Amino acid sequence: MHPTPFTHCPPRYCASQLKNSELFYEWARSTSGLAKPKKTLEEKKGKGIYRRFFYFVPSKGTGAVDRSKLTKYTAVGTSRLHEFTDIGKVGTVSTRRAACHQCDHCWDNKPRNCANSAYVGPPTELDLGLTGLGSG
Repeated sequence: MHPTPFTHCPPRYCASQLKNSELFYEWARSTSGLAKPKKTLEEKKGKGIYRRFFYFVPSKGTGAVDRSKLTKYTAVGTSRLHEFTDIGKVGTVSTRRAACHQCDHCWDNKPRNCANSAYVGPPTELDLGLTGLGSG
């Protein structure tokens, strides 16, 4: 039995948990296999992802983002939501009650087919409200 409430969790994703964002960054760069897909660009006929680049941005100190310079948005009613996904539409995100990141469908960016949808809920679009412009 898995230590998570998910009904489906492929072993390659459930073997360990990453405790913070810096550990995730190290895993993504070094052991995940996500940096460079198995097929060459030629095999993919020039389409799709050829290489991913990962960057670590600390939450505090040198290299951290100065959030006072960012445009401010509100997302009313989101305190109980735990997944927010950029869907490429300015001022709109996709949300779910919980994040799966476990089933093959979610790893393939197909959350509407999530094997754990009874637990995580369906993806829903949420319009964000602009509340202020950054100071920088």
